[in-house]
Amino acid sequence: MSRIYTGNDKAIEMGYKNFREMMQALMVRGGFGISSDIGGEAVFARVDFGRWVADCECGGASYVEPRDPVFFCTSCGNVALGGIWRRVIFPDNREEIEAELLMRLVYPPKNRKPVDAAMNAVSKVPGLARCWRPGETVAELKRQRSKI
Repeated sequence: MSRIYTGNDKAIEMGYKNFREMMQALMVRGGFGISSDIGGEAVFARVDFGRWVADCECGGASYVEPRDPVFFCTSCGNVALGGIWRRVIFPDNREEIEAELLMRLVYPPKNRKPVDAAMNAVSKVPGLARCWRPGETVAELKRQRSKI
């Protein structure tokens, strides 16, 4: 587990060509319409146990992809926006954040595909998971690591 995984990684793991294809298939499976429009308020990307995701106001979360920064909530179907995609904001220093998070060592579970292994990995240092929230600085991430 030498990287932070993205929506494209999850798509490939599930047998899709790319993130957008996976999300469109999940939209159809969920009974939601497929739209190419993008609008509404943007969502912010975050790292959750080694994976880039974004949160919806409904309480759902979905994978996101920095090379295709759109969001579709597979829980509510972005119904409040008429089912259109939303823009995703990734931090400008994404690579720096990822590098610091990867300094946090984990025990990956055996016999899992990479993205699922990242989600289910156990931190070698309790309380120091591979997670990041918008607004958290790299300096703060380093301080957290150095305290343990």
